[in-house]
Amino acid sequence: MYFKSFYNPETGVLAGWRTEDGKLHDYMFPWVNGFAICQGLVSPEKAKAILQVLLAKLHDIGFHSYPLGLPTNLKPMSPSDYVPHTSGAPKQTNGMDTWQVYMNGGANPALEYYMIQALYQNGQYDAAEQLLWPLMGSFEKGTFNAGIQLPKQKQRNPVGSAFYRWDGSHGAGEGYLPEDWDGVEALFTGHYGVGFDQDGYFFETWSPLKGQKFKLDLPYMGKNVPYVTANR
Repeated sequence: MYFKSFYNPETGVLAGWRTEDGKLHDYMFPWVNGFAICQGLVSPEKAKAILQVLLAKLHDIGFHSYPLGLPTNLKPMSPSDYVPHTSGAPKQTNGMDTWQVYMNGGANPALEYYMIQALYQNGQYDAAEQLLWPLMGSFEKGTFNAGIQLPKQKQRNPVGSAFYRWDGSHGAGEGYLPEDWDGVEALFTGHYGVGFDQDGYFFETWSPLKGQKFKLDLPYMGKNVPYVTANR
């Protein structure tokens, strides 16, 4: 039901929302599609196709600034779908006057986890790695600390930002966002393929550590789990 309600055959991805008049509002949001795929709302066959469309669109629009996260949307927003007089609000009908600013295509790592994890879950390991590791490097530098300076790194990256234009200049928007750091989780659940369910931790089918013993040291049911060794 979800897929049927929000899938847009014109773009090949899930739309952001549908209004009461039945119209789909689709600006090709990576995080919307990634979340739906991770939650099992999309069949594996459709999920792989959607992810390929999104990756191709990133290439088509010339976005390669993966250390900055991903654009909030891959098609410019219409003024009618953006709160006026707010940061990034477009005035031109095609939305290009504020393209790459804040929620109109600004680069940001928030919720990128779902796009990365969706790639891992659907066998597109190399594409997931291409998104994950530039992001991890930025986390280390404090790229998204929004003014909070890291000790010993003040000159290298004195002021972070939550949103960036694709050339790396600061984009208008909010201050520090805790969800900017969600992508770190993909290191465990995607790159290492450590899953978690009611029975504890396990290696996913794509995990490069299947059959091995992996040091974990994470809590489960009130006890510390030092290692993961089981496969499902």
